[in-house]
Amino acid sequence: MNESSSAPMTSEDEEFTEFVPESRWPIALGTISILYASFGILFMLITLVGVFLGPWLQASLAGMEPVPVPPLLLVGQATLALAGLILGFILLIGGILTIKRRSKGPKLISLWVVTRLGLLLLGMAFAFMTLDLNLKYQERVQDAVVELMRNNDVPEDQIQANIPGQGATRQTMITWTLAFGGILAIYPVIAGLTLSGRKVREEVRDWS
Repeated sequence: MNESSSAPMTSEDEEFTEFVPESRWPIALGTISILYASFGILFMLITLVGVFLGPWLQASLAGMEPVPVPPLLLVGQATLALAGLILGFILLIGGILTIKRRSKGPKLISLWVVTRLGLLLLGMAFAFMTLDLNLKYQERVQDAVVELMRNNDVPEDQIQANIPGQGATRQTMITWTLAFGGILAIYPVIAGLTLSGRKVREEVRDWS
């Protein structure tokens, strides 16, 4: 009988056979979440600046008369931007904790997925409900731009060539609202599907 074939396994052999490589999805999901959150936070900050300082910037930089934003648009856009900013920080923390393999990380990302999709639907509904109000505001801004161009002796045919019709503006706003909402929904759906997988859920249960 060959003694080498029946020799007991050493501790090194046991460690080798029990070694299971760490999964890579926490690093991938966490890194993408951090990047997505960072761009989202930056975008929301820019949006807030535009909402509150837009008319002042028009007056100081472009030299045109400031056109105040209607109160409903101002409150609605500011509320959506603030909510998006808070959700951005939730996703950022969730991504960091997921990379560190902390169980709270995927929970925060899952919370972000549900609330982000809900906020997207709410934002799109608000955009369609205030479409006419927004169009009137854009027309007022357009009139201010036209007046500025005329004061600067811009030829009338050139002015008319650069002014879109109302129908084109409405269709453009509808198209951009649907396209922008669809694009922003891609990553929340992917993150939600990833975290809902059975193997992922079982692995997260073993995290601290």
